Amino acid sequence: WDAALHVRFRRNLTDTWAQSGFGLGATRYWGGFLPLRIDYIYVTGDFAVHRVRRGGAACSDHLPVVAELRL
Repeated sequence: WDAALHVRFRRNLTDTWAQSGFGLGATRYWGGFLPLRIDYIYVTGDFAVHRVRRGGAACSDHLPVVAELRL
């Protein structure tokens, strides 16, 4: 189960969606109904998160996460 891995990442990294995203950040819908957040972008403190959003899913069953960062 990957929740423990995300807890470890968040100790030293910034979850871009948690900082600047809007809503749940669902990138996959189980059964076309249940929203799941299964795609993440983590950054070090060297980066400032300017904006983060979900993109379109033309060729995947996931919605991509797109982050604009400043170094």
